[in-house]
Amino acid sequence: MKIKIKFPEDKIVFETQLRVGIWHINYGNHMDNSAPLQLAHEARIQWLATMGLTEADIGDGVGTVMADSGINYLAEAFHGDILKIQVAIEIESSLSFRLYYRMIRVQDNKPIAVVTTRIVGFDYEKRRPVPLPDTFLKRFTSI
Repeated sequence: MKIKIKFPEDKIVFETQLRVGIWHINYGNHMDNSAPLQLAHEARIQWLATMGLTEADIGDGVGTVMADSGINYLAEAFHGDILKIQVAIEIESSLSFRLYYRMIRVQDNKPIAVVTTRIVGFDYEKRRPVPLPDTFLKRFTSI
């Protein structure tokens, strides 16, 4: 059964544009199946940076680790295409949040992919999950 990712329109927190690079292209001369996850990672890094945060520290020294991911492939993308990537967030619990990434080709407004990742608060010294910092949670609980 195909997974179906529903992008939460009302929870968009960030938007960026990224170009499909030659390293994203496979033998079929279109975007590789791993490329949406790579582009989502870049969008996530950019989003965190707008708040002065990183994956290694989202507040109070709490890092992050990806617990799962999913991708709906909607259409081909090609080398040089510019993708608008919208990022939305849902807080799942005191330990995790889910990010959604919608990728739309700018040239023709064609949806290319929808990606989701579940991110867990993580203590890299103790090598275990920890609660998300209150400062992080407060930013998004009203969304």
